[in-house]
Amino acid sequence: MTDSEKLDLLLNKMTSMEIEMTSMKSKISSIEYKVTDMQLTLANETNKGIRIIAEEHLDLARRLHDDLRVESDKEIASLRLSMLENEVRRLRDKIEQPA
Repeated sequence: MTDSEKLDLLLNKMTSMEIEMTSMKSKISSIEYKVTDMQLTLANETNKGIRIIAEEHLDLARRLHDDLRVESDKEIASLRLSMLENEVRRLRDKIEQPA
């Protein structure tokens, strides 16, 4: 193989490598664009949605806590009423018994 042929072969390989590098740069640019787009989506949409869901969850937890407290108060009132009814019944029985 002559020096000229070697040089031509080397130039062809370099040209081929340049074409491949250009293609790779294009693909990398495309990937960078997609990654940036995904980051923006995460920042603007997904994180916002998660924040909204978390706030709603907190509101539901507060309401549940309040409802449970009211329910507990109802149970306590019911127990007190039952105790008072029993006490009134005992007192009535004492009054109604002949002395």
